[in-house]
Amino acid sequence: MILQAGFHKSLTFENFCQAADVLCSRLTLNTSEMLRLMGYSRNSRDVPSSVLPYTRHKDGQFLTPPLAEIEEKRVVVATLATASKLINIGVAPRHFGLVVMDEAGQAMEPEIVAVLGPLKIPQVFTVIKYVW
Repeated sequence: MILQAGFHKSLTFENFCQAADVLCSRLTLNTSEMLRLMGYSRNSRDVPSSVLPYTRHKDGQFLTPPLAEIEEKRVVVATLATASKLINIGVAPRHFGLVVMDEAGQAMEPEIVAVLGPLKIPQVFTVIKYVW
């Protein structure tokens, strides 16, 4: 759905790091099209090797990419907590044409609003349960 929806920029977020990693590894995009945004406190040893090329890291520490790098990617994959920081990084409202929240039923409403509200997302798809 994310790749076929026809939206120029998509944000996909999950409740948990491991779920975002699985999603990132299943989307068959090259590194110029997709970014896996990581929290700075995550241990790089816990990240699958198939996901690391989509991240920004140095010396085992995850870094926040420059705004220009985030904005140029077709798909950005993040956790709910990391996605809520996008507006603080400088991502403009309405930058993403599509937002997909996987397993939205597991998130609390204020957490979701922290992502969607500031970014003023025009269209949102939620996936309550998706079986790969």
